[in-house]
Amino acid sequence: MGIPFPGIMLHELIKMMYHARCSNITVISIGTSEGIGLEPGSVVITQEAVDECFKPEFAQIVLGKQVVRSTSLDEQLVQELRQCASDLNEFPTIVGNTVCTIDVYEGQGRLDGALCSCTEKDKHAYEQPMPQASEILRWNLPCLPPCAEAVA
Repeated sequence: MGIPFPGIMLHELIKMMYHARCSNITVISIGTSEGIGLEPGSVVITQEAVDECFKPEFAQIVLGKQVVRSTSLDEQLVQELRQCASDLNEFPTIVGNTVCTIDVYEGQGRLDGALCSCTEKDKHAYEQPMPQASEILRWNLPCLPPCAEAVA
């Protein structure tokens, strides 16, 4: 299904929970990622999901009009997850930000895709305004984090 999959999954999951009369639900997305400046195997708890322009929002076109939704996260849940990881003390865990891109190749500045309109120099120029490397995580699952946070 490609890029629409996370949105479809979340719509169906939320509808199912609504009809089951569930309340106070917490949805946690877990997946692999590509971290910048992180030790391999690190677990990152996302405190803020940002788009390709480093804005904390998810924009999509609905009936020809752009709809922008916040990607704010539950700060208390982030701290609870951090405490659980600390108590387990089994793997490196940090709290950081997540850059979410619609495209897994060009959107992330990868130069190994079938289509590539950017250079290594372009990639490094894009990454310059990012906060410190330890505060950023780039997901390799396109679109999932901003969709998830936008419906939270």
